[in-house]
Amino acid sequence: MRAPLLAAILLSVVLLVANRNLLIQQECTATNSVKSSENDLWRVPMGALSRTGITSLIQSSHRVRAPSPEHSASAASVSEAPKSAEENARIEQAYLEWAYAHGLFKSVTVGKTANGRGIVATRPIKYKEVFAIVRPYIQLSTANVMESDVGPLLKSFPKLTQDQNLPHAILFLHERTRPRSFWKPYLDSYPKSLLTPVFMNDEQLAQFQGFLDVQAVKEKQNKIKEFYGMFKEASAHSQYRTMFPAPISFEDFRLMYELISTRHWGGATPFEATLFTVLEMVNHHPNAFEAQRIENGAIALVSDRDVVEGEEVFIAYGLNRSSSDIVNTYGFPIDWKYDFVFVTTHFAKMATGSALDQRKLAAIQRFHANNATSFAFRFSYSEPIAEGMLTVGRIVSLTNGTFDQDVEVVLGKKVLSMDNEQAALKYCSDTMRQLLEVYPTTLKQDEDILQNSDIDYALRMAVLLRSGRKRIMQRAIDALDERWLQHLHSADVSLY
Repeated sequence: MRAPLLAAILLSVVLLVANRNLLIQQECTATNSVKSSENDLWRVPMGALSRTGITSLIQSSHRVRAPSPEHSASAASVSEAPKSAEENARIEQAYLEWAYAHGLFKSVTVGKTANGRGIVATRPIKYKEVFAIVRPYIQLSTANVMESDVGPLLKSFPKLTQDQNLPHAILFLHERTRPRSFWKPYLDSYPKSLLTPVFMNDEQLAQFQGFLDVQAVKEKQNKIKEFYGMFKEASAHSQYRTMFPAPISFEDFRLMYELISTRHWGGATPFEATLFTVLEMVNHHPNAFEAQRIENGAIALVSDRDVVEGEEVFIAYGLNRSSSDIVNTYGFPIDWKYDFVFVTTHFAKMATGSALDQRKLAAIQRFHANNATSFAFRFSYSEPIAEGMLTVGRIVSLTNGTFDQDVEVVLGKKVLSMDNEQAALKYCSDTMRQLLEVYPTTLKQDEDILQNSDIDYALRMAVLLRSGRKRIMQRAIDALDERWLQHLHSADVSLY
């Protein structure tokens, strides 16, 4: 009897090893396009093959575990008392080791930066050198979450999957209760508070009126409350109580939801939204690069320039995003030199004005190829003059005499005459000045407010946002006035 039993055991071991080797071989094919000095880059960790909470690439079990010693009412919740510097250093080191094991290369590390903490180079990194790869099993899409331990809960309550952040938040609230969770070093690195607008009260949000969609923020706040109610109802069912042995407070739920919201790489549908867990210590810079997708669904971080030892490495959290958008999503503003402002001009009165006004409006609509009566123009540090607005200024400044002939020249984005160009520049400059006067404070007053280190974080963020917008608008005024002066002292129309 022992011989057949021993043979069966040996056969099982052989099949297990063969299956694991097949997984490794399949993932290793992706390295053909990415050369790296890192060893065993694509190796699936042995522990991951048997752990729960990993994506369906590794595990597809739908079972709900029975209570175990690692599920206890005293398990760490999201909201905890502030940790000591030593404890924070230990958590950071544990996360770093976890990240090294799952895709981050040792050419970078976590270090102190101008942005607080970020990823810095431990040695020179060359242009186009890979310094991190997020392997498929460490990525978390909604579809993968559906195959995790919380999958049965999500499938029983489909409304919980209609938002791209909610399934991940529920998964990590569950994983947070498990001291031996595969995700523990990653989850322990999550901050215990955020400064995004979701956590602001009405008084704080009022300071952002005019350059943040305050109504959308309030709608999101209410939506999170609704999600929490749905989650409480679903998790209260007897078959799912073991997933959350201790009650989850609204504060814990909201923080986890927003933490996921700030980390998601959104897709066209909720099921395409994904967490790329090794990338999240890399800070944002508008001029940095975006991650590259390579074979087998992996994500690579490839340096877009030469980086010296000790220098911070950045990634762009999406290209062409305004500071208001970054504040709304992540809770911090960007340098105003990388920001931009849309200035909207309104021409509704022209529709019921004189015959000349109506002809001008028709020409403006023709220029924009639509029949609207309001049009937005983009101003930035690098492009202080919106040429589209200047063309509209030329149209607005046309006279009745030779309108039909002149408008064709202007619509060709050409200078019509010295007088028309001077009037168009003044129109643009006056428009920007009027918009600046709407603000309750001057740029100098904003600078004085920011000198006070005791001001509320929401006020500081709001002042940084609005002062940045003012700087862009003032730069536009200065550029328009400079061109106006050049025009005034020049007889050469081709100058423009």
